[in-house]
Amino acid sequence: MTKAEEKYKEWQNFEPNLRLADIILVHRNKGAIVRSIQKRTNSYWNHVALVFFTPEKKHAFNNYLIIEANLKGIEIHRIQKYSHHFDEYDIGVKRFPGLDDEKRRKILAFFLNYLDSHYDMTRLVGFWFRIFMNKAFNRYQHRIINKDEFICSTFTQKSFYQAFPPEEYKKALFKEVEGDILDLSSLEEINPADIANTKKLKWVFNENRPYEK
Repeated sequence: MTKAEEKYKEWQNFEPNLRLADIILVHRNKGAIVRSIQKRTNSYWNHVALVFFTPEKKHAFNNYLIIEANLKGIEIHRIQKYSHHFDEYDIGVKRFPGLDDEKRRKILAFFLNYLDSHYDMTRLVGFWFRIFMNKAFNRYQHRIINKDEFICSTFTQKSFYQAFPPEEYKKALFKEVEGDILDLSSLEEINPADIANTKKLKWVFNENRPYEK
């Protein structure tokens, strides 16, 4: 049995435990850009998606759907996009403990409201600016970012943030931020490493993955 086949068997045993709004962390082992993201953020994980729909026997629907922001925009796919290709991808799953049905519905509503939105290339360029050029760019990036466009990790963070009432916003932040937490520009800094490292989310699948040099 190959390593990919072993991973697939492990995933098959876990998959029925997926819940709506679970966060899917993705590692891709191909591509210069994703490897650069891993190296610069010191993270094994380089992409994030969320569980959008789970199987319903009464409708004879047997698939898990995920929603994600990629270079084409915000899209919905079957989980098999990753789980059937463990020769190219790896998957981890984190969960927000105690998330009630109302908050899950709000998170899903946020997904639907932004379906087919464009991927925010300005934010991605800003990410590389902050790494390679001038950190002072941080102060001004919120002035040029379109708040209706997302990279995968900021999309995930905002979907959780808006699901909580104002007095509980801090519970939904995946990392500590400076300044007024009501200023949404403070959420633009979230990357896959922050989601992987935060203790506010619980690992439920595939936690102990080393960073590949």
